[in-house]
Amino acid sequence: RYIETHAFYLCKRLKSFVTQVGVMKIGDSAFAYCESLQSVQIGAFPNPGYPKLVIEDYAFYECTALKTVVIEHGLESIGNSVFGKCSNLSSISLSDGLASIGKSAFYKCTNLQSIELPDSLREIGERAFEYCASLTDVKIPEGVSEIKYLTFGNCSSLETLTLPGSLDKIEHLAFYQCKKIYQIDYNGTCSKWYLVTSFDSIRYDSYVSVKCTDGWYHELGRPW
Repeated sequence: RYIETHAFYLCKRLKSFVTQVGVMKIGDSAFAYCESLQSVQIGAFPNPGYPKLVIEDYAFYECTALKTVVIEHGLESIGNSVFGKCSNLSSISLSDGLASIGKSAFYKCTNLQSIELPDSLREIGERAFEYCASLTDVKIPEGVSEIKYLTFGNCSSLETLTLPGSLDKIEHLAFYQCKKIYQIDYNGTCSKWYLVTSFDSIRYDSYVSVKCTDGWYHELGRPW
């Protein structure tokens, strides 16, 4: 049921890991620095009412060969820096039920091209996807109220961005150096968009169009 803290820490020859259904916790740094680990498949409880899976801080930190992660059911939270510097991670399946993604959770996952964020998601931490340089498409689900400092900073390939009407704030430098963003689909009104953003939330060096529910909002220099 539990994979404890440092359970496989620095196991340099471990290449794959598969569990049966029913895992409830992957502990702090459990697989950190497993430099040969290429694939992970975790089975949590599939049914409502059972305990959810929690992945604690640094669980897979700097597993530089890791390419695919499948979490089949019941994931509730991803801690801080869980997949930080997993530079070969290209595919991850996140099950519905995930509520929070911690700070720097996918920091410098430079090969991650896309990620589908489930509708259950409510919180994304600072720098969660910073330096995900291959990420091209992001859709934030309804229910997320804030995009924090550098959450998607330096995602230099990011072009397609869809944001929910539930947003109350896009923090300072949230999309810093995302220079390929020229249009945003926003599921809220033009007047709310003006209140949600700040001067340098997204970009301030070029003209950006925001498609709102009641028309288009065009910006040059404010709020970027």
